[in-house]
Amino acid sequence: MQFFIDSEVKPLKAVLVNTPDPSLDRLNPSNYRELLLEDTVSSKNIADEFKIFTDILKANNVEVFYFKKLFKEVLVKPEARSWLFDFLLNRFSCEQGLMQELKAYLNELSAEKLCSVIINGLSKKSLGLQYNKSLSFELIKDDDFILSPLPNQIYVRDLFVLLYDFVVFGVMSRKARINESYNIQSIYKFHPLFQQDYLKVCYGSSEDRQYHNRQQCLEGGDLMMVNENIAIFAASQRTSIFAIESITKKLLKETKLKSVIVLETKGLKEVKRHLDTIVFFLDIDKVALYLDVLRFSQVLVVSLKDDLSLNINKEENLLLALEGLLGFRLKVIPINEEDFQKERSLLSIKPGTVISYAGLKFNDALRYYGVEVLEFECQELLKLNGATHGLACPILRA
Repeated sequence: MQFFIDSEVKPLKAVLVNTPDPSLDRLNPSNYRELLLEDTVSSKNIADEFKIFTDILKANNVEVFYFKKLFKEVLVKPEARSWLFDFLLNRFSCEQGLMQELKAYLNELSAEKLCSVIINGLSKKSLGLQYNKSLSFELIKDDDFILSPLPNQIYVRDLFVLLYDFVVFGVMSRKARINESYNIQSIYKFHPLFQQDYLKVCYGSSEDRQYHNRQQCLEGGDLMMVNENIAIFAASQRTSIFAIESITKKLLKETKLKSVIVLETKGLKEVKRHLDTIVFFLDIDKVALYLDVLRFSQVLVVSLKDDLSLNINKEENLLLALEGLLGFRLKVIPINEEDFQKERSLLSIKPGTVISYAGLKFNDALRYYGVEVLEFECQELLKLNGATHGLACPILRA
Protein backbone atom coordinates (compact mmCIF):
# COMPACT_ATOMS: atom_id res chain seq x y z
CA MET A 1 0.00 0.00 0.00
CA GLN A 2 1.41 3.38 -1.06
CA PHE A 3 -0.04 6.31 0.89
CA PHE A 4 -1.24 9.34 -1.11
CA ILE A 5 -3.81 12.12 -0.70
CA ASP A 6 -4.89 14.59 -3.40
CA SER A 7 -8.59 15.06 -2.60
CA GLU A 8 -11.08 15.51 0.22
CA VAL A 9 -13.74 13.30 -1.36
CA LYS A 10 -12.11 10.51 -3.37
CA PRO A 11 -12.97 7.07 -1.93
CA LEU A 12 -11.20 6.67 1.40
CA LYS A 13 -8.95 3.60 1.55
CA ALA A 14 -6.87 4.01 4.73
CA VAL A 15 -6.81 6.17 7.86
CA LEU A 16 -4.74 6.64 11.00
CA VAL A 17 -6.75 6.94 14.23
CA ASN A 18 -6.08 7.00 17.95
CA THR A 19 -8.66 5.31 20.15
CA PRO A 20 -9.58 7.27 23.30
CA ASP A 21 -7.66 6.19 26.40
CA PRO A 22 -7.51 6.76 30.17
CA SER A 23 -5.86 10.16 29.66
CA LEU A 24 -9.44 11.39 29.36
CA ASP A 25 -10.11 10.17 32.90
CA ARG A 26 -7.42 12.56 34.11
CA LEU A 27 -9.74 15.44 33.25
CA ASN A 28 -11.43 17.15 36.17
CA PRO A 29 -13.09 20.54 36.73
CA SER A 30 -9.72 22.07 37.70
CA ASN A 31 -7.69 21.00 34.68
CA TYR A 32 -9.87 20.22 31.65
CA ARG A 33 -9.62 23.76 30.26
CA GLU A 34 -5.83 23.75 30.75
CA LEU A 35 -5.82 20.54 28.68
CA LEU A 36 -7.94 22.33 26.03
CA LEU A 37 -11.21 20.44 26.47
CA GLU A 38 -14.55 21.82 27.54
CA ASP A 39 -16.00 19.00 29.65
CA THR A 40 -15.08 15.85 31.53
CA VAL A 41 -15.81 12.53 29.84
CA SER A 42 -15.70 8.78 30.50
CA SER A 43 -12.86 7.10 28.61
CA LYS A 44 -14.64 3.74 28.60
CA ASN A 45 -17.87 5.13 27.16
CA ILE A 46 -16.07 7.28 24.63
CA ALA A 47 -13.95 4.30 23.54
CA ASP A 48 -17.13 2.29 22.95
CA GLU A 49 -18.51 5.11 20.78
CA PHE A 50 -15.23 5.42 18.92
CA LYS A 51 -15.34 1.70 18.08
CA ILE A 52 -18.68 2.24 16.33
CA PHE A 53 -16.99 4.96 14.27
CA THR A 54 -14.11 2.67 13.23
CA ASP A 55 -16.55 -0.18 12.55
CA ILE A 56 -18.35 2.07 10.05
CA LEU A 57 -15.03 2.84 8.39
CA LYS A 58 -14.16 -0.87 8.12
CA ALA A 59 -17.63 -1.73 6.81
CA ASN A 60 -16.96 0.73 4.00
CA ASN A 61 -13.67 -0.95 3.06
CA VAL A 62 -11.42 1.54 4.82
CA GLU A 63 -8.28 0.06 6.39
CA VAL A 64 -7.81 1.46 9.90
CA PHE A 65 -4.32 1.86 11.38
CA TYR A 66 -4.22 2.42 15.14
CA PHE A 67 -1.76 4.93 16.56
CA LYS A 68 -1.17 3.13 19.87
CA LYS A 69 -0.45 -0.20 18.18
CA LEU A 70 2.13 1.44 15.93
CA PHE A 71 3.52 3.47 18.85
CA LYS A 72 4.08 0.36 20.97
CA GLU A 73 5.86 -1.32 18.07
CA VAL A 74 8.15 1.71 17.83
CA LEU A 75 8.83 1.82 21.58
CA VAL A 76 10.54 -1.58 21.57
CA LYS A 77 13.42 0.06 19.64
CA PRO A 78 16.16 1.60 21.85
CA GLU A 79 16.97 4.22 19.21
CA ALA A 80 13.31 5.31 19.11
CA ARG A 81 13.19 5.63 22.90
CA SER A 82 16.38 7.68 22.99
CA TRP A 83 15.11 10.04 20.27
CA LEU A 84 11.70 10.43 21.91
CA PHE A 85 12.98 10.97 25.47
CA ASP A 86 15.20 13.83 24.30
CA PHE A 87 12.14 15.69 23.01
CA LEU A 88 9.56 14.70 25.64
CA LEU A 89 11.78 15.58 28.60
CA ASN A 90 13.38 18.63 27.03
CA ARG A 91 10.46 20.78 28.23
CA PHE A 92 10.91 19.55 31.82
CA SER A 93 13.69 21.86 32.99
CA CYS A 94 15.93 20.16 35.54
CA GLU A 95 19.59 19.50 36.28
CA GLN A 96 21.41 16.76 34.38
CA GLY A 97 21.44 14.17 37.18
CA LEU A 98 17.66 14.22 37.53
CA MET A 99 17.24 14.06 33.74
CA GLN A 100 19.32 10.87 33.66
CA GLU A 101 17.25 9.38 36.50
CA LEU A 102 14.03 10.10 34.60
CA LYS A 103 15.36 8.56 31.39
CA ALA A 104 16.55 5.48 33.32
CA TYR A 105 13.12 5.07 34.90
CA LEU A 106 11.33 5.32 31.54
CA ASN A 107 13.82 2.97 29.87
CA GLU A 108 12.99 0.22 32.35
CA LEU A 109 9.33 0.22 31.31
CA SER A 110 7.90 -2.24 28.80
CA ALA A 111 6.67 -0.82 25.50
CA GLU A 112 3.07 -1.31 26.68
CA LYS A 113 3.66 0.51 29.97
CA LEU A 114 5.77 3.26 28.38
CA CYS A 115 3.05 3.96 25.81
CA SER A 116 0.55 4.28 28.67
CA VAL A 117 2.79 6.62 30.67
CA ILE A 118 3.54 8.91 27.71
CA ILE A 119 -0.11 9.28 26.72
CA ASN A 120 -1.87 9.07 30.09
CA GLY A 121 0.67 11.14 32.01
CA LEU A 122 3.27 10.61 34.72
CA SER A 123 2.88 12.36 38.07
CA LYS A 124 5.63 12.85 40.64
CA LYS A 125 3.78 10.51 43.02
CA SER A 126 3.49 7.68 40.48
CA LEU A 127 7.16 8.14 39.54
CA GLY A 128 8.14 7.24 43.12
CA LEU A 129 11.63 8.68 42.70
CA GLN A 130 13.57 9.77 45.78
CA TYR A 131 15.86 12.55 44.58
CA ASN A 132 16.88 15.47 46.79
CA LYS A 133 19.55 17.08 44.60
CA SER A 134 17.22 19.24 42.52
CA LEU A 135 15.38 22.37 43.65
CA SER A 136 12.91 22.11 40.75
CA PHE A 137 12.04 18.52 41.66
CA GLU A 138 11.61 19.34 45.34
CA LEU A 139 9.15 22.11 44.52
CA ILE A 140 6.92 19.89 42.36
CA LYS A 141 3.81 18.72 44.21
CA ASP A 142 3.12 14.99 44.36
CA ASP A 143 0.06 15.28 42.09
CA ASP A 144 1.81 17.48 39.52
CA PHE A 145 2.75 15.91 36.21
CA ILE A 146 6.28 15.29 34.98
CA LEU A 147 4.67 14.22 31.70
CA SER A 148 1.22 15.72 31.20
CA PRO A 149 -1.65 13.54 29.93
CA LEU A 150 -2.47 13.92 26.25
CA PRO A 151 -6.27 13.65 25.87
CA ASN A 152 -6.15 15.58 22.59
CA GLN A 153 -4.03 12.89 20.92
CA ILE A 154 -7.33 11.49 19.57
CA TYR A 155 -7.35 14.42 17.10
CA VAL A 156 -4.65 12.89 14.91
CA ARG A 157 -5.48 15.06 11.90
CA ASP A 158 -4.11 18.11 13.72
CA LEU A 159 -0.75 16.35 14.09
CA PHE A 160 -0.15 14.60 10.79
CA VAL A 161 -1.40 15.41 7.29
CA LEU A 162 -0.56 13.86 3.96
CA LEU A 163 -0.59 16.16 0.91
CA TYR A 164 0.18 14.06 -2.15
CA ASP A 165 3.11 11.98 -0.82
CA PHE A 166 4.44 14.81 1.35
CA VAL A 167 4.11 14.60 5.13
CA VAL A 168 3.21 17.68 7.15
CA PHE A 169 3.62 17.48 10.93
CA GLY A 170 1.67 19.69 13.28
CA VAL A 171 3.73 22.37 15.03
CA MET A 172 1.51 22.92 18.03
CA SER A 173 1.10 26.43 19.35
CA ARG A 174 -0.31 25.34 22.70
CA LYS A 175 1.84 23.82 25.43
CA ALA A 176 -0.65 21.05 26.25
CA ARG A 177 -0.29 19.55 22.76
CA ILE A 178 3.42 19.81 21.92
CA ASN A 179 4.34 16.26 23.01
CA GLU A 180 1.60 14.80 20.79
CA SER A 181 3.53 15.84 17.71
CA TYR A 182 6.70 14.13 18.92
CA ASN A 183 4.77 10.88 19.40
CA ILE A 184 3.41 10.96 15.86
CA GLN A 185 6.82 11.82 14.44
CA SER A 186 8.40 8.85 16.19
CA ILE A 187 6.07 6.55 14.23
CA TYR A 188 6.99 8.19 10.94
CA LYS A 189 10.70 8.03 11.77
CA PHE A 190 10.94 4.50 13.20
CA HIS A 191 7.97 2.40 12.05
CA PRO A 192 8.43 0.37 8.82
CA LEU A 193 4.92 1.32 7.72
CA PHE A 194 6.15 4.87 7.08
CA GLN A 195 9.86 4.25 6.43
CA GLN A 196 9.31 4.45 2.69
CA ASP A 197 11.50 6.28 0.18
CA TYR A 198 8.53 7.85 -1.61
CA LEU A 199 7.31 9.68 1.52
CA LYS A 200 8.95 13.06 2.11
CA VAL A 201 8.67 15.55 4.97
CA CYS A 202 7.32 18.88 3.79
CA TYR A 203 7.05 20.76 7.08
CA GLY A 204 7.28 20.48 10.86
CA SER A 205 10.11 18.03 11.60
CA SER A 206 11.05 18.37 15.28
CA GLU A 207 14.70 17.89 14.37
CA ASP A 208 14.64 21.17 12.48
CA ARG A 209 14.99 23.82 15.17
CA GLN A 210 13.23 26.50 13.11
CA TYR A 211 9.95 24.82 14.03
CA HIS A 212 10.46 25.22 17.79
CA ASN A 213 8.77 28.60 17.67
CA ARG A 214 5.15 29.78 17.86
CA GLN A 215 5.65 31.91 14.76
CA GLN A 216 5.96 28.64 12.79
CA CYS A 217 2.89 26.94 14.29
CA LEU A 218 0.62 24.76 12.18
CA GLU A 219 -2.30 22.36 12.73
CA GLY A 220 -3.54 19.93 10.12
CA GLY A 221 -7.15 21.09 10.28
CA ASP A 222 -6.06 24.20 8.35
CA LEU A 223 -4.87 22.26 5.26
CA MET A 224 -7.25 20.83 2.66
CA MET A 225 -6.83 19.27 -0.77
CA VAL A 226 -9.78 20.14 -3.06
CA ASN A 227 -8.50 18.03 -5.95
CA GLU A 228 -5.15 17.14 -7.54
CA ASN A 229 -4.61 20.73 -8.75
CA ILE A 230 -6.24 22.90 -6.05
CA ALA A 231 -5.72 23.25 -2.28
CA ILE A 232 -7.06 25.55 0.44
CA PHE A 233 -4.78 26.58 3.31
CA ALA A 234 -5.88 28.82 6.19
CA ALA A 235 -3.77 31.24 8.19
CA SER A 236 -5.48 31.16 11.58
CA GLN A 237 -4.81 31.52 15.28
CA ARG A 238 -3.13 28.10 15.25
CA THR A 239 -1.50 28.11 11.81
CA SER A 240 1.01 30.79 10.87
CA ILE A 241 1.37 32.49 7.52
CA PHE A 242 5.02 31.38 7.62
CA ALA A 243 3.87 27.74 7.61
CA ILE A 244 1.37 28.36 4.81
CA GLU A 245 3.93 30.09 2.61
CA SER A 246 6.55 27.41 3.18
CA ILE A 247 4.20 24.53 2.30
CA THR A 248 2.69 26.42 -0.64
CA LYS A 249 6.07 27.06 -2.26
CA LYS A 250 7.24 23.48 -1.88
CA LEU A 251 4.07 21.83 -3.19
CA LEU A 252 3.67 24.21 -6.14
CA LYS A 253 7.22 23.43 -7.21
CA GLU A 254 7.28 19.67 -6.59
CA THR A 255 3.74 18.30 -7.17
CA LYS A 256 0.79 18.62 -9.55
CA LEU A 257 -0.61 21.46 -7.44
CA LYS A 258 -1.46 24.47 -9.63
CA SER A 259 -3.31 26.85 -7.30
CA VAL A 260 -3.55 27.44 -3.56
CA ILE A 261 -6.37 29.45 -2.02
CA VAL A 262 -4.99 31.11 1.11
CA LEU A 263 -7.71 32.08 3.56
CA GLU A 264 -6.93 34.55 6.32
CA THR A 265 -9.61 34.12 9.00
CA LYS A 266 -8.75 36.74 11.62
CA GLY A 267 -11.83 38.77 10.69
CA LEU A 268 -14.13 35.98 11.87
CA LYS A 269 -15.57 36.34 15.36
CA GLU A 270 -14.25 32.86 16.17
CA VAL A 271 -10.69 33.11 14.89
CA LYS A 272 -9.57 29.96 16.72
CA ARG A 273 -11.59 27.78 14.34
CA HIS A 274 -9.81 25.51 11.89
CA LEU A 275 -10.39 25.68 8.16
CA ASP A 276 -12.20 22.32 8.24
CA THR A 277 -14.90 23.80 10.50
CA ILE A 278 -15.47 26.69 8.06
CA VAL A 279 -15.58 24.69 4.84
CA PHE A 280 -15.51 20.98 3.98
CA PHE A 281 -16.29 19.10 0.80
CA LEU A 282 -19.14 16.59 0.64
CA ASP A 283 -18.89 15.73 -3.05
CA ILE A 284 -17.03 17.01 -6.09
CA ASP A 285 -19.66 19.74 -6.53
CA LYS A 286 -21.08 20.05 -2.97
CA VAL A 287 -19.51 22.00 -0.15
CA ALA A 288 -20.49 22.82 3.42
CA LEU A 289 -19.72 26.45 4.20
CA TYR A 290 -20.00 28.79 7.17
CA LEU A 291 -21.34 31.81 5.31
CA ASP A 292 -19.75 34.48 7.55
CA VAL A 293 -16.43 33.52 6.00
CA LEU A 294 -17.56 35.19 2.77
CA ARG A 295 -17.74 38.56 4.51
CA PHE A 296 -15.08 38.46 7.21
CA SER A 297 -11.97 36.92 5.69
CA GLN A 298 -9.28 37.78 3.18
CA VAL A 299 -8.63 35.48 0.22
CA LEU A 300 -5.51 35.16 -1.91
CA VAL A 301 -5.06 32.83 -4.88
CA VAL A 302 -1.45 31.72 -5.28
CA SER A 303 0.17 30.06 -8.29
CA LEU A 304 3.66 29.79 -9.72
CA LYS A 305 5.18 32.07 -12.35
CA ASP A 306 7.48 30.76 -15.08
CA ASP A 307 10.48 31.96 -13.08
CA LEU A 308 9.19 29.93 -10.06
CA SER A 309 8.30 33.02 -8.03
CA LEU A 310 4.82 33.29 -6.53
CA ASN A 311 1.96 34.85 -8.47
CA ILE A 312 -0.48 36.27 -5.89
CA ASN A 313 -3.95 37.62 -6.65
CA LYS A 314 -6.66 38.87 -4.30
CA GLU A 315 -10.14 37.36 -4.63
CA GLU A 316 -13.41 38.76 -3.32
CA ASN A 317 -14.33 35.70 -1.25
CA LEU A 318 -13.66 31.99 -0.81
CA LEU A 319 -16.63 30.76 -2.85
CA LEU A 320 -15.78 32.89 -5.89
CA ALA A 321 -12.15 31.74 -5.68
CA LEU A 322 -13.19 28.08 -5.57
CA GLU A 323 -15.69 28.32 -8.40
CA GLY A 324 -13.26 30.30 -10.54
CA LEU A 325 -10.57 27.64 -10.21
CA LEU A 326 -12.94 24.68 -10.57
CA GLY A 327 -14.75 26.16 -13.55
CA PHE A 328 -18.26 25.32 -12.31
CA ARG A 329 -20.82 26.41 -9.68
CA LEU A 330 -20.83 24.66 -6.33
CA LYS A 331 -23.91 23.56 -4.39
CA VAL A 332 -23.49 25.24 -1.00
CA ILE A 333 -24.98 23.78 2.20
CA PRO A 334 -24.74 26.43 4.97
CA ILE A 335 -23.17 25.36 8.27
CA ASN A 336 -25.50 26.48 11.06
CA GLU A 337 -24.22 28.55 13.98
CA GLU A 338 -24.57 25.77 16.58
CA ASP A 339 -22.55 23.23 14.60
CA PHE A 340 -19.96 25.88 13.72
CA GLN A 341 -19.49 26.77 17.39
CA LYS A 342 -18.96 23.09 18.23
CA GLU A 343 -16.60 22.60 15.23
CA ARG A 344 -18.68 19.78 13.73
CA SER A 345 -16.69 19.02 10.58
CA LEU A 346 -17.49 15.70 8.89
CA LEU A 347 -15.38 13.00 7.26
CA SER A 348 -16.12 12.13 3.64
CA ILE A 349 -15.55 8.46 2.79
CA LYS A 350 -16.52 8.74 -0.88
CA PRO A 351 -18.20 11.33 -3.11
CA GLY A 352 -21.59 12.16 -1.58
CA THR A 353 -21.16 10.09 1.62
CA VAL A 354 -20.04 11.29 5.08
CA ILE A 355 -19.84 9.90 8.60
CA SER A 356 -21.49 12.04 11.29
CA TYR A 357 -22.64 11.98 14.89
CA ALA A 358 -26.35 11.25 15.27
CA GLY A 359 -28.50 14.17 16.35
CA LEU A 360 -26.70 17.01 14.55
CA LYS A 361 -29.12 19.50 12.94
CA PHE A 362 -26.78 19.59 9.99
CA ASN A 363 -27.50 15.94 9.07
CA ASP A 364 -31.04 16.73 7.88
CA ALA A 365 -29.77 19.57 5.69
CA LEU A 366 -27.21 17.26 4.11
CA ARG A 367 -29.83 14.63 3.30
CA TYR A 368 -32.03 17.29 1.74
CA TYR A 369 -29.19 18.05 -0.67
CA GLY A 370 -28.72 14.38 -1.53
CA VAL A 371 -25.75 13.58 0.71
CA GLU A 372 -25.73 10.12 2.32
CA VAL A 373 -25.10 10.47 6.06
CA LEU A 374 -23.82 7.44 7.99
CA GLU A 375 -24.51 8.47 11.56
CA PHE A 376 -23.91 6.81 14.90
CA GLU A 377 -25.22 7.46 18.40
CA CYS A 378 -22.81 9.05 20.86
CA GLN A 379 -23.05 10.98 24.10
CA GLU A 380 -19.44 11.32 25.26
CA LEU A 381 -18.01 12.34 21.88
CA LEU A 382 -20.66 15.05 21.64
CA LYS A 383 -19.19 16.63 24.79
CA LEU A 384 -15.98 17.31 22.90
CA ASN A 385 -15.64 19.94 20.22
CA GLY A 386 -15.01 18.59 16.75
CA ALA A 387 -16.47 15.62 14.89
CA THR A 388 -15.47 12.80 12.58
CA HIS A 389 -13.20 14.88 10.30
CA GLY A 390 -10.70 15.48 13.10
CA LEU A 391 -10.81 11.93 14.51
CA ALA A 392 -9.25 10.29 11.46
CA CYS A 393 -6.20 11.20 9.41
CA PRO A 394 -6.69 10.00 5.81
CA ILE A 395 -3.50 8.44 4.45
CA LEU A 396 -4.88 6.98 1.22
CA ARG A 397 -7.69 8.05 -1.09
CA ALA A 398 -7.97 6.54 -4.55
